[in-house]
Amino acid sequence: MNDKSTSNTRIEEISDVIGEDLLSRLLGVIQLEGLLDWFYQPNNKFDNQTPYNYSRKYGIEALESMIYNLESGNPK
Repeated sequence: MNDKSTSNTRIEEISDVIGEDLLSRLLGVIQLEGLLDWFYQPNNKFDNQTPYNYSRKYGIEALESMIYNLESGNPK
């Protein structure tokens, strides 16, 4: 699998978990390459799980809150 098809697969996975609207909002605060790395790396804001796994398991509320804070210029 080449880099482009891997990226497309990951974008589709992310969209399936968090929806197109939230994905669009994320892309408004982080570049695609950074998003693809960040979404699959363990993160202490998500109980040391990846944002991908955390969102699949618990829903997207924590991610929505984080994005809202970034959009409003108040990252926590």
